[in-house]
Amino acid sequence: MRRLLFAALLLPVFAGCRVPEEPGLLVHDTGTLRIELIDPAIPADVRKTGCRFLRGGWLRGVYPHGSQRSILRTRSVHPRLPAFGFPFEFYPAPELAFGTEPGHSTRLQLGVGIVREKGEGRFETVPVELFPWRSSKESTGGVTRFTFRQNSGLHAGYAYELSVRVTLEQGADSISFELELANTGGKPIESELYAHPFFETVPGFGAGWFRLPGAPREAIAAAPGTRELVKRAETVSAGNFSPLCNAVVIRTVPPMYRAVFWRNSVDCFSLEPFWPVSLRPGERRKWVCVLTLIR
Repeated sequence: MRRLLFAALLLPVFAGCRVPEEPGLLVHDTGTLRIELIDPAIPADVRKTGCRFLRGGWLRGVYPHGSQRSILRTRSVHPRLPAFGFPFEFYPAPELAFGTEPGHSTRLQLGVGIVREKGEGRFETVPVELFPWRSSKESTGGVTRFTFRQNSGLHAGYAYELSVRVTLEQGADSISFELELANTGGKPIESELYAHPFFETVPGFGAGWFRLPGAPREAIAAAPGTRELVKRAETVSAGNFSPLCNAVVIRTVPPMYRAVFWRNSVDCFSLEPFWPVSLRPGERRKWVCVLTLIR
């Protein structure tokens, strides 16, 4: 009898509650898209977040209205590293100290922290210190902006301030990323910045196509694992890879100077725009990357 009474008391609670969102996610619905962002201010579990991609502005999922499936891969394609969603990376990373063995240097991974290589560069690094992020959100006139900021402090003469702003407009099918990097140290910063979206598709890639700057459309299934074109351009695009949209376009400001197509052998590909990064002490740069769904 006591068990029945206890169950009766709990029933209204469970019947009326919703399953909570996954911890560490910032979720926003524009009416056309459901967006999932990783909140970089949440303490990082390095077993899940790794030491390669910057967490600020990391778009985990894009769900067209009414769909339970994202156009981006939400599960890692790597057994140990977080290769999913729409992250950014600065690479190469400035070296802070030589390692005792080749490939074991300690580096300043911009947007992440201080990492130590394990012999395979950025693909196999362990954290020495992860720099904290601050997150904020503002909404006005149907426009919502998430802003993420990180300050590295001074390390072997290197220092930077980084901000990432993600802008979402009500009713729109676009997501805008604005990254701004300031060199606040005494040494120049030489690197590259690139986006690495993991677009998920049906196994075998179906009739999917992609287009790199200045080149004709190519079939995803027929293309080699990696293609690169060095050409100043503003857009790369892909289509027919998902039933959720007809195409995606990535537009960049300033124009990218090279672009890479990459795919695995099963169900995932990427279009990567690259920008050169060269900042003297006291300089700052800004880059904008816009992802648009065409339906």
